[in-house]
Formats: sequence, structure tokens, C-alpha cells
Amino acid sequence: MTPIETLPAIRAALFVKNLSQIDYYFNPDFDRMIDEVNDLCGLIARLPSIDNVRLYFDVIDQWISGSRMPSARLNPKSWKRQLTRLLEIILDKSCTQLNLIGGMRFSQVYLPDNDTSLADNVVQPQRTNSRLSRTKSVYCQRLRSFGKTSKPNEGKTCGNFSKSRKNILPGATNTASTSNVTSLTRGDQGRVCGKVIKEARFLPSIQIHSDMLLQVPFQAWTLETLQISSSSITILSLISGSTPSVSWKNLLRSIFLPNLVELELCANLARLTKGAKFEDLEDFFDRHSTIQTLQLFGVELPDFSTSPNLPSLSHSVTLPNLVRVTAHPAYVEWILRAVSLDENALPDLVSISIASDYYWTSIPFNYDTFDSALALIAVFPRDVTLGLRFFSQPEQGIQAWFEKQVQEANRGNGRPHASNRIIKIVISGAWYVPLDKDMLVAIAQWLREFPQLVQLEFKEQPQDFREALKQAGFVEEVTKTCPKLQGFIFNGVQHTWDSWLRGGFII
Repeated sequence: MTPIETLPAIRAALFVKNLSQIDYYFNPDFDRMIDEVNDLCGLIARLPSIDNVRLYFDVIDQWISGSRMPSARLNPKSWKRQLTRLLEIILDKSCTQLNLIGGMRFSQVYLPDNDTSLADNVVQPQRTNSRLSRTKSVYCQRLRSFGKTSKPNEGKTCGNFSKSRKNILPGATNTASTSNVTSLTRGDQGRVCGKVIKEARFLPSIQIHSDMLLQVPFQAWTLETLQISSSSITILSLISGSTPSVSWKNLLRSIFLPNLVELELCANLARLTKGAKFEDLEDFFDRHSTIQTLQLFGVELPDFSTSPNLPSLSHSVTLPNLVRVTAHPAYVEWILRAVSLDENALPDLVSISIASDYYWTSIPFNYDTFDSALALIAVFPRDVTLGLRFFSQPEQGIQAWFEKQVQEANRGNGRPHASNRIIKIVISGAWYVPLDKDMLVAIAQWLREFPQLVQLEFKEQPQDFREALKQAGFVEEVTKTCPKLQGFIFNGVQHTWDSWLRGGFII
């Protein structure tokens, strides 16, 4: 845990005027967290600019969900005013990358609007006698008081921060690699709930990995912020653990990001509910044909049995500029159906990754759903990278699925997944899904189906993965069946077969 005096001391250090990046983990309890928000307001308000800010509420989440549930409660309206003031200060300092992570437990400690029974134990974000001022040393109190003073034209600190917004000059070059970029000018306007937004912001990248900002009482602010920056956003990442479908609908159908290039959307981490609905995602994709990189998890799946929704040659292809996609096999199949009708569709697509859902229940993922998606990838008309990502807990079914593919090939069942177009395979998984010896034996045999394979990569694997490779005889098997494969990549490090053997991992 960060020492309680750290942030006030940095805030009071007036020589700290040029910071390009801030990463901050907020600390419990609520009193301290609110004081830290105030101190960050004061610190960032006097900076001329800030490029990259990451705010983490993970520690607060752990504290809330711990064995001792905090008795204090937050007034959601006051907490919204306090946190959004900090976020507005950050954005008005020309921040180009804003990441907010955590906050999924905050809804458990909000005081209901009509509940006054807890009023005596409610933490109000704006208060005069804070716990921090009572517990800090006299020296730290003086530091804090000194830090609140400001020179002319430096701007006031959080408590009296001016509500007027600084115009953000959008002259910076767009980092997106797209040929059709809508220009952002000072006169750009957006509209949210009938309100005209006149001030455009330049915010190329935004990551909101937080239930808190995607739900009441923050959702309206989040929507407005996305609209204000809509013309400049090229990278958007939204991850939530329990945001309801109606909230996703309001968000996905209300925003338009004309230059969006990368989208990551995880609507329900544990897949306990449907998350964002397919029809809302389809509507969003139809309006964002600029997307080149897509990662999609924990959302409602397309149901081909009741709504085939096959794209026709006369209908525009979904996400025609797609370059890389990682998604549940049902979405991979939905996207690739266009290629089955027109081999010239999706001309830029070079990487297709099939991912299992992030289950954290006793119900195993059905890996047979990989089959139909893999069959379409196998007949893809151009060279492509195949990715397999395993997230389900427990991991039962992964080894059985690989073994089933090998058995079908040995029985001569048409080798439905063999492909001469798959030139690279990337296998990855969460830390709790290890690739053990038996699984690697099955994978080595499965790789025989890809004779043109020139690259193989294992990502996010523990160091004892080396020993599992040795025990499985993996290198010896693969060198026989994949003649064009000269080595592999392990957690980002390239190894040739010779260098791997010289390392003593194969006897």
C-alpha cells in the first residue's frame, strides 16, 4: 500500500510541473480514497499537460469484497461529482490515453437515493474535516496546505477548480492506420440527449475496464465524454463484469466513432448473463466499418438456428476493413460467412483467433463449438494466422478437443480442418489454463494438419512450460510433421530448434 503521505508530498512539490504519465492505485478506506482523488486534482490541475493516465480501483474492490464488508457507504451523486471532476481535469490537460480499471464493487456500497437510514455513516466526497487531516502529521498537513496554493494562471486546485473548460486543440496527427479519417476541427459538435456539445477533445485512446463508469450514476457522463471525443477516438476498450444489457444498448446505439480502428469489448467477464445483445452489436458494427482490430468476449451469441442472417452478395459485408479478430467461435463464423459467398470479401483479414468464454463456474466450455469456425478458417482463400485462446475454468475439454481432431484425421474423415493457408498458429490461455504434457502431445499430433506452417507461438505460459515440452517430446514430433517450421516463439522470445535443443530441454 502506498504510504499515506506520498501523494500530498508530490502535490506540494511545486517543482513537479512536467509529467507525461501517471499510474495511480487508490487505497482504502473511502476517506483516504477521496483524499487521494482531491490530491490528484490539485497535482494535475497545475500541470501544463499530461499524456497518459491510468487510474486503478482494484485495491478498493478487494477491500469491499473482503471478509469484513465496510460499514461506510458512498453517496453516489456526490461520488460522481468528485470523480468526474478529476476525470475532467485530466481530459482538459490534453490527455491522449485515459485508462480506468476496477470499480466493479462500488455499486454494493452506494447509498440508495431514498434510503436515509445510513445517513450517519455516509462518506461525502466534499467535506471539511477529513480523516486524513486528523491522522497525518503536522508536517504533512502543512505540505497539503502549501500544495493548495497556486500562482496566477496556474489554475485552482480541486476544491475550487474552475468549471470553465479549456479548448483542446485537435491538431495532433491521428495514429490510426486508416485511409479514410474524418478531420477533427474546433467547430466539431456532438449531441447527447438533445444537448449540443460544442467543445471537441482529442482523445485517441480510451480504456474503461470498470463497471462503475458504465453504470448509474456515471453512464451519462461516460456517454457524453465519448461523444465529445468521438472524432478522435481510434482505440476503444470497454470491459465490464456485470453491466446489464439495457446499459450496453444505450451505449452502443448512442455513440458514433467515425475513425474507430481498434475495439475491445468484454460485456460480462464470467459469462453469467448475456451481457450486450447481438442485435445491438450488429447495429454498432454496421455503423463502424472502419474497425480493423476486434476483440469480443462475454456477449450474446448470434443464433444461427433461429436467425441465419446470412450476408448476401448485395448486402455490405460486416466490418469490411477487418484485419484481426479475436472472438467466440460463433462470431468468427458469423464474420467469415461473407467469405464463403464471395472469396474477395474481407481482403485485409490476416489473423483470426477463436476464444473460449471466461467461465468461472463448474460448467465446462463446449469446445466442439470451435469446429464450425475452424472449418471456415481452413478454407480461407488467403494466407492467415490462426489463434486459439483458452479462458474457461475449469479447463476440461481442451485436450479432448485436440485428441478428437487427431482421431478424425486418422480415421480418414476428410480432414475437415487441414489447411495449406494457415501459415502461423498462436496458442495462448489464461494463467489458470496450463498446457501440460498430455495436452502438448495432442497439440503436436494436431499440427500435422498444417503442412505449410512456418511460425508457431505459445503466449502467456508459465516457465515450467519448458519442462512440459521436454516431457511431451514436442520438438521431436513437430520437426517430423511440419518441415517448414524452423522453431517457435515462447512468451515473446524466438527459439530455433537448434537453440532450444542446445539449451538442454530435449534429451
